[in-house]
Amino acid sequence: MITAPAFDQLRTQEQLEYVVHSGAIETAINMSYRILIQGEKAPIYLRGRIDAFLTKFAGILGEMPDSEFELHKSSLVRERLGELKLKNLEEAASRVWSFIRAGHFDFTLGITSLSFTNPTNIFEEQHDAKAVENLTKDDIVTFYKDKILPSFAIRSKLAIYFEV
Repeated sequence: MITAPAFDQLRTQEQLEYVVHSGAIETAINMSYRILIQGEKAPIYLRGRIDAFLTKFAGILGEMPDSEFELHKSSLVRERLGELKLKNLEEAASRVWSFIRAGHFDFTLGITSLSFTNPTNIFEEQHDAKAVENLTKDDIVTFYKDKILPSFAIRSKLAIYFEV
């Protein structure tokens, strides 16, 4: 729900920098949301623009019609369930290595059967899809306000700046 609006606001409308990317990052012990901006503007300015966007998106999320929210949910469920089909052994191996790199070492989540004509993957996408189906708009609004919104007092944030 937030990736496209973040790109549209920060890259397209504000034309902040060369690279603007956002998305979730999952490891074995935590999950985070990041906005990455690469370019020449001052980091403090960019941080302010990111916080302004996150504040603006809280309003967009709160005012989102239930029908639009349900479309986002069903789209995510279809995306997760669509990942059950792997095209070849290389794609299956890549998937396993992505879990290993993220620190997930539960190999019971792995591939139980694989053939080049009909690969099958049982990684937990069905579990993820059911969890998404059970979410309500209020759940997401509360999570957003408690974990992402800049004005929340105990929000965790990590900002990394570097110059070349």
